[in-house]
Amino acid sequence: MEHRIVIQVEHYGSGLTARLAEMQADLGAANIEVVLHGEAVRALIGDVQLPLVNSIIACQRALRSQQIDPEQLPAGVQVVPSGLAQIVRRQTEGWAYLKL
Repeated sequence: MEHRIVIQVEHYGSGLTARLAEMQADLGAANIEVVLHGEAVRALIGDVQLPLVNSIIACQRALRSQQIDPEQLPAGVQVVPSGLAQIVRRQTEGWAYLKL
């Protein structure tokens, strides 16, 4: 069984990548989507090591409030109008929800 998990990240901590790796090892096959909003989007700027997940989503509203141009984001990061709305959509589709 493949797990589908949407993870809400509002405050990006240094241990997030390690926790995600541990979760993937415990679950095996998993489709993991990380949604960053609030101040967490700041973690996507500069020399950043992105977690190895299926998709990383950045909230456009959060980018705007943090004065971050989407062009500054690493390749592969998707931008959605609302990170919270993305989480609601995934939950409606039956995805498990975690807040880290």
